[in-house]
Amino acid sequence: VGARHLHGVISCSSGPEAQPLTMIVYNCRITGHEMISDSYAHEDCGVTGLFKVRSQFVTEGGGPIAGVDEEGDDQAELVNNVEAAARLQEFSFDNKAQFKEWFKGLAQAIRKKLKEDPDVDQAGVKAWMSNCQGILKWVNDNWSDLQFYTNPDFDIEGTMAFAIHQEEKDFYFMSDTLKAVKF
Repeated sequence: VGARHLHGVISCSSGPEAQPLTMIVYNCRITGHEMISDSYAHEDCGVTGLFKVRSQFVTEGGGPIAGVDEEGDDQAELVNNVEAAARLQEFSFDNKAQFKEWFKGLAQAIRKKLKEDPDVDQAGVKAWMSNCQGILKWVNDNWSDLQFYTNPDFDIEGTMAFAIHQEEKDFYFMSDTLKAVKF
């Protein structure tokens, strides 16, 4: 029996070659807050520096097994799995100018963090700065459809996730603003 996750990050098998299960959590480089994990498939969204995660609405609470209760339970609540897992909180900007001001501050703070990270070379720092243009353009192009999410402490000095409702809610994360931590 075996299972493999996107990019082979999570894998399990039985037998003599069995390896422990590994999980990667992506934390904000500035605040340290968890934003997403590799338990959600990361998809290319066509914008360098952004990746997409498709979310689902799931039932939480109300029963002994993930909200399932044969008799029904009024305690069950429908939640978005990505929002709930990292306790993301919706945040709003008054206008594009306010967002751009926030983004410029974030870009410089991330640049500094990347320079301090021994695992990131100078090319990685330059890539982040050039990716900022495309990310900002994408936000401007999708402004009317976007929701913004921050960490549970509403510490907006750190990164944010962007969301667009389609059939479900798609979340978008800025890859360089996140630091991978293995568990």
